[in-house]
Amino acid sequence: MGPLFIALYRGLITPMLAAGLAVLAPFHKKLSRRRRDEASSLDAARKHLATDPRPRVWFHAASMGELEQLLPMIEDLRQAASEVCIVTTCTSPSGRDHASRQSAIDHALYLPIDRYGAMRDFIDTVNPRLVIIDRYDLWPTMISLLRRRGVTMRLVNATMPSAARLPLLQGFIKRLYAMVDSITAVTHEDALELSTLLNRPIEWLPDTRLDRVERKRQTLQHDASILPDWIGHTLVLGSSWPHDESLILDAWKRVRMQDWRLVIVPHEPTEAALVAIEERVPCRRLSTITDSAQASEVCHIVVDSVGKLLHVYASADAAYVGGGFGAGVHSLAEPAGYGMPIACGPGIERSRDAAGLAQHTAITIITTVDDARRWLEDVGNDEFRRQARQNCRAYVELNTGSTKVHMRWLLDELRRQGIIG
Repeated sequence: MGPLFIALYRGLITPMLAAGLAVLAPFHKKLSRRRRDEASSLDAARKHLATDPRPRVWFHAASMGELEQLLPMIEDLRQAASEVCIVTTCTSPSGRDHASRQSAIDHALYLPIDRYGAMRDFIDTVNPRLVIIDRYDLWPTMISLLRRRGVTMRLVNATMPSAARLPLLQGFIKRLYAMVDSITAVTHEDALELSTLLNRPIEWLPDTRLDRVERKRQTLQHDASILPDWIGHTLVLGSSWPHDESLILDAWKRVRMQDWRLVIVPHEPTEAALVAIEERVPCRRLSTITDSAQASEVCHIVVDSVGKLLHVYASADAAYVGGGFGAGVHSLAEPAGYGMPIACGPGIERSRDAAGLAQHTAITIITTVDDARRWLEDVGNDEFRRQARQNCRAYVELNTGSTKVHMRWLLDELRRQGIIG
């Protein structure tokens, strides 16, 4: 990747990253938990791996959302090849925690900071035969060490990195991505851009997240133990931020939706966020509701814990997805998988699902309270909801099945290496 850049990266960038994490950890709950748990989880895995003769397949994802994209492959690999050991790494505590709860995964670990010594020791411990990386989380030292050892790497659900459009970084990104043996892009446009950058054909396969959503849709239905029963309809504000909540709740006051309840799932359910919602709309915190009778006293609910959103979508008749007035709209795949009217703010540039859903007339972009009011009025119409379900299902059916293609490659590679028969 160039001697000057390597020297700068190893001598300045990664030491600064490590120092920054150490300084911030005491003030940041997630960073503090990562620093506390990283060494112990690796030590425990090292003891088991030292006596486990099975060949290792390593899956890496930055966080929980990206790990969800890999889980269909991980689950299918476990069923198809019990003779391999599956190791996953994540950067975030939420991703690593989620991985540790998956029965198909043998070892759920944190990816170490990309310093040469730490990454070399980590790769020595895992000793992978194959590495599958989701979307964009390529680290220079990690990739170069794996390349030097001849480990086969595949990047899935790839997008064209924005840094590659900057002349100063384009050469670096090109050399980094060129070290990966196989790349599949998440859209046709990303495949074309990556093909031009790397001067090699790049395959396009739809996002495996929709395979994950489709599998969950078939198993997750309304669960009264998660969300109390309701005789009417349910509108979910998923991963919402204050701007999203203000917009929808202001519009809600202008529309008569008497048989509808709101279920608000803030992206960060801090005490301040929960109080702000309670001041805007009469509602109960989900944790305080112990039976359906209590739920009927005040129909609207605010979810005051994390990890419930997918279950909540299973009970929804319509969804507004937050984030579109900030860094970008959050995942649209889950409500689309269940089939319902979907709306969000205008920040959809980074969402591939948003573009696809828009082409299928399966999403409404909202920028003002009047937009929200009109959408709520539409949502109250049975025919509008029926058509939205149909449009969402058409999009999902068109964009599922990528996991089967990845599995063919994965099993072929395992056979080529003599790992499976």
